[in-house]
Amino acid sequence: MEGAPLAVTDTGPLIALHAISLLNVLCARFTEVLVPLTVWTERPALPGTTEPAAVRRLPCVRIVPDVESLPPAVDDLDPGEQQALAIALGLPGAFVLVDDGDARRVARAERLPLIGTIGLIAVAKAAGLCPSAREKYELLLTTRFRIDVQIVNDVLRDLGEPELPG
Repeated sequence: MEGAPLAVTDTGPLIALHAISLLNVLCARFTEVLVPLTVWTERPALPGTTEPAAVRRLPCVRIVPDVESLPPAVDDLDPGEQQALAIALGLPGAFVLVDDGDARRVARAERLPLIGTIGLIAVAKAAGLCPSAREKYELLLTTRFRIDVQIVNDVLRDLGEPELPG
C-alpha cells in the first residue's frame, strides 16, 4: 500500500470509518479519495450514515461525477459499488475501497487494488492513528457493519493484538 496516491470509495467504508472515528485514515493512506456522486447521494439514506461535514472536512476527499457508461463487469452490483469500480477501472493504479463480497470479487477479477474497512483499520493502527485495532473492531461490531471475526482475528494476529472471541 505504500505510496498509494489515489482511491475511489464505496459507501460502506465511509459509514464504517465514521462510526469508529477513523475517517482520518483515508488522508493518511491516500493523497486523494474520490467519492462518486452516487455514493455521496446514497449515503444519507443508509443507517449509521456519515455526517456530510465530516467527510467534506477531509482535505483528500473529492466528490466526482458518475460514469455514464458502466462496464459489464459491474452489472450485478449496487449503484454505489458500480460507480466506485467503474471509476477505479478508468484510473490505472487507483485503489477501490469496498467491503461487499460481490464487489470485492469483481475488483479482484478486474485486477483492481482493493482494501476494505478491516484493512483500513489495520492501516490506521500501523500509522499510529489508533492505539488498538482490536478496540476499533470491537466498536465496529456494535454497528450494523457485518464483520467476519476470523478475518479480523487473522489481522489481529498479524498486528500482535489479542483476538476477538468468536
